[in-house]
Amino acid sequence: SVINTEANIDWMENEKQTDTSKGNLMLVNRIYGLSSDYEVGDIIKVSSQYAYNGVKISESIMDNIIELIDAAKEEGYTFVLSDGYRSYEEQKKLYEKYQNAYGSREADISVARPGHSEYETGLSFNIVPYNKVYTNPKESDEYKWQYNNAYKYGFIFRYPADKTELTGFDEFTWRLRYVGKDASNLIKSENICFEEYYAYFVNGE
Repeated sequence: SVINTEANIDWMENEKQTDTSKGNLMLVNRIYGLSSDYEVGDIIKVSSQYAYNGVKISESIMDNIIELIDAAKEEGYTFVLSDGYRSYEEQKKLYEKYQNAYGSREADISVARPGHSEYETGLSFNIVPYNKVYTNPKESDEYKWQYNNAYKYGFIFRYPADKTELTGFDEFTWRLRYVGKDASNLIKSENICFEEYYAYFVNGE
């Protein structure tokens, strides 16, 4: 339920500290945030073979990303990372840019506040079909392939369309998050979002 996952709490009034000791299963959203001095120690720049220029990610998940991209390539699909790690400072600048242009209310809808973007974990990224844009991306063969295969490599779709009231964010078609294969298999088979998984299987430990 919504109450179990705390998604009904106004995130700006009831901010909580992300438990970073959970590692790959840490929760970052509108309620749980990273401190400004949180650092991901293993951030690397992704090779142009696998990403558009300048994308960074946690080195700990790079092998899984490569396995996913290589498996897709064998089926005839070419994917690249288009967005990856952002520091707290980078997120702050992005948020303030939107805030200055559109006001706080609009900024809060479009951009996560600093500390509250999953990109800051180094575990979250956009992986898109190379050089293609779709009017209805979810109807594309590329999306269907990702939907049916990403979980095998430890990845989940972070913001599903039918879970927006729980995640607090609109659907993000190509947005994946690494959680490890045990978690990704369960999340896929149970058709739950990460907030639900965290509430049921992580937070109670």
